[in-house]
Amino acid sequence: MSPLGFRVLGPVEIITDREVVQVGSRGARTLLALLLLEVNQVVSVAHIEDVLWEHKPPSTGRTIMQSYVSRLRKLFAEIAPGGEVEIITQPPGYLLRADPELIDLHRVQSMISGVGELDARRRAEVLGGALAQWRGQALADLPSERLRTGVAADLEEFRLGLLEDRIDADLELGRHAELLSELSGLLARQPFRERMIGQLMIAMHRCGQRAEAIGSYLRYRRLLAEELGVDPGTTLRDLYASLLRDDQEVQAKGSQVTPRGTATVLRPAQLPPAPAGFAARESELSWMDSLLGDGDGTGAAPRVALVVGTAGMGKSALTVSWARRVADRFPDGQLYASLRGFDPERAPVEPAEVLRQFLVALGIAPAGVPVDLDERIALYRSLLADRKVLVLLDDARDAEQVRDLLPVASGSLALVASRRRLGGLSVSAAARVLTLDALPTNDAVRILAGALGDDRVEDPEDLRRLAELCGGLPLALRIVAARLAVNPNRSVATVVAELTDEQQRLGALGTEDDDISVRGALDMTFHSLGESLARVFRLLGVLPGTDVTPQLLAVMAGVEAACARRSLRALAAAHLVNEYRADRFTMHDLTRLYARSLARSQLPHATRVVVENRAVDHYLTGLDHTRRALRPTFTGPHYAAEHPELVPAEVVDRRTAMAWLDDEWPNLMALVRFSHATGRFEATWTATHMLSAYLFARCPWEVWFEFTELGIDAAQRLGDRFAEVRMLNTAGLAYRNSEQNELSMAYYMRGYRLAEEIGDPHHVALIATNMVPGLFDRGDTEEAERYCRLSVDLARRIEDMFVLPLALTNLGEICKRKGEHEQALAHFQEVLALHQRMENFDRIGMAWLNLGQVSEAMGELEAAERYLRDAARDTAAADSVLLEAWSCQSLGRVLRLRGEREEAAAVLTRALELFGGLGLSSADDVRAELEELAAERVV
Repeated sequence: MSPLGFRVLGPVEIITDREVVQVGSRGARTLLALLLLEVNQVVSVAHIEDVLWEHKPPSTGRTIMQSYVSRLRKLFAEIAPGGEVEIITQPPGYLLRADPELIDLHRVQSMISGVGELDARRRAEVLGGALAQWRGQALADLPSERLRTGVAADLEEFRLGLLEDRIDADLELGRHAELLSELSGLLARQPFRERMIGQLMIAMHRCGQRAEAIGSYLRYRRLLAEELGVDPGTTLRDLYASLLRDDQEVQAKGSQVTPRGTATVLRPAQLPPAPAGFAARESELSWMDSLLGDGDGTGAAPRVALVVGTAGMGKSALTVSWARRVADRFPDGQLYASLRGFDPERAPVEPAEVLRQFLVALGIAPAGVPVDLDERIALYRSLLADRKVLVLLDDARDAEQVRDLLPVASGSLALVASRRRLGGLSVSAAARVLTLDALPTNDAVRILAGALGDDRVEDPEDLRRLAELCGGLPLALRIVAARLAVNPNRSVATVVAELTDEQQRLGALGTEDDDISVRGALDMTFHSLGESLARVFRLLGVLPGTDVTPQLLAVMAGVEAACARRSLRALAAAHLVNEYRADRFTMHDLTRLYARSLARSQLPHATRVVVENRAVDHYLTGLDHTRRALRPTFTGPHYAAEHPELVPAEVVDRRTAMAWLDDEWPNLMALVRFSHATGRFEATWTATHMLSAYLFARCPWEVWFEFTELGIDAAQRLGDRFAEVRMLNTAGLAYRNSEQNELSMAYYMRGYRLAEEIGDPHHVALIATNMVPGLFDRGDTEEAERYCRLSVDLARRIEDMFVLPLALTNLGEICKRKGEHEQALAHFQEVLALHQRMENFDRIGMAWLNLGQVSEAMGELEAAERYLRDAARDTAAADSVLLEAWSCQSLGRVLRLRGEREEAAAVLTRALELFGGLGLSSADDVRAELEELAAERVV
């Protein structure tokens, strides 16, 4: 072996004959790992960005990536001056050119090639050597969540598969006594490894522990039923039955399989006809074309490829269409089997039956097909050993159903379509995986237009809306196109109107005789679930939001979060949900409608209400906890104290609170609307009230306006005048910040009068000070000062530490306008001290801003710059977009006055970007200042 080597089966490392070479930053190590995993293949820039920055690359991402590439090239030049390893720029990305044997993972794959043909002793030695290459968790030191939950998980599955193969070899060698301890330890960490359960049962039986072997099976069966709602697989059930009968064959140490006589070898051509109307999927077809390799016989092409996706996504249409296109690349024939993995009427096809059909198709006389499964497998592999055959396996239920049907010859290809991930094959069989997603709207429109013809499309927008209502699901698109084709008088607009009703949409997405429907396709997947998973899926239909976490499901289902996570990942494996980020799951729009229809029809009303209330409590508790992290002086219902078990553990400060709110924002919008629609009016106004700090920071104007109106209506329906005051104040704040002063003042005045009427001094003081800027804008200077001093005096009297700093801020602004700058400075310094004492981090930045502005007015530009730099820093750290925009605008102006024109331009450009993103007219003021600054710089 070369003294140079690369390791990914543990921490990512480069080794030479002298030492372990330091790669550098985590980003550079992550890039190196991506290139090593796909050695001698192009890794696209887009894929690298996705892995490095989890779909959110910074604006300088390409520059950073190029610096990583440059660093690695320099490193390779030092450790491999002969050019044994190099990074080549090759559109659309980069290619690492190296001997795969230098990389531990690829060396393992080379070591185990053909291991199945060795005797048990040699097989155990080779597999043991392969397993020794692991130095812990693969890719252990990389920060990428995508690599940890994807590639690293697949590599762990690969390792466990090799370990099980080695244990099989040891069992053949009679080492069952030695394996008992090892298997018990492994299963303590991997309780769902069904193959290991079987190996432990065999080892126990051969050690004279038949009762213990039977007990192991019964405990595993109970675990599966309780946790996943499924039964053990056929192989394990058969082994259990053999143990019950005390069959002697369980004592056997393995037998040599000998193929039976064969007949004339035939060239099968079993592919079904290409589906009518297949279109689009150009990128997917291109990916499948890459499966053919370079045709030079070096083994560059994969042996197995998986096409996976939810029901109706077009897996069969894609795989059959592509297979027929490339059939001539497989001159020895094409085998096809529909495995009926999700057929509600018939049981899945057993591998033994598929093998019988394939052997007959390959020329074996029916009477010559072996009875024993192992003998069939051996004969099948022998027949394909030197041939180039395409094996298309459609509608596979699980990896076990297809494992024995895979060809071993490098020239052949098995193409497997399934609604489940079949993760065990993705590494153990070196399979490549293509996950089908919904079609982009433009492609869906193109398919509909091609199916209907120009004369049927009166308004192109109707066609786009129809494609959106179908969710880009190919099955749904085919159905609506067929319905329009057989009903020439029905317009596209009519079908759009029919599908707009969510409760009727699934029923409308079926053919007239109901032979084919989206609901029927989803039914097949749903009915394949065990009862435990089926219950979880129905519960997901109760959710008002778009996605779910294990923590939320645990609350809804009344289980531990770990159990909820396993259930969600089992549903993800069935493509009923999608884990688009670690521990965040969502559904296709039509799958969500299907889940909701099941919840309505199969869950009792009382059960739905209980589950809905649990979800509402979960979010109200999270909102209360995050609101207190954002604004510690918050007053209101203390859900976090009432439900401490529901408090999100990850929220420990302002940053994590904002991250939680950002993640949950789509669900929180749904929560407020759902609460109002279902008469949960207390939750409606309370959620809106607790969202106020977040809404102020993010400024989603239209949603903010909507929520305040819902909150006001909810409070009025409850007859809760204290709640109504809170909502009127929130509405005034929303319209004030969005530069709609008259609307803002109307809400503030309503709230102020109501607060006085019901004797709510906190809101009298709060709304009084909130009205001050609006009164200034109207020119009512005396009224502004009267309300402001009223607010200060009342806040001091009732010791209201929430209102006092706000009122003092306005008083300082009044003093500044009157030219009383020293007094204004004193007020703003008191405000800063109050906010710092109460840890109002977003308001601390506002206090710095006020200090900077009054210092500017005093002509103290150095102090102003110092204050405003603190303001820009702290408002950005608090993630408060509007406050950061104001701070950058003021800082840019002061830098310009101090002659720092280059930096002033950069800071003002940031302010323009922020104001522009919020859609505020202040952007025009900043733009004008930038133009003046540009003119100064020219002069």
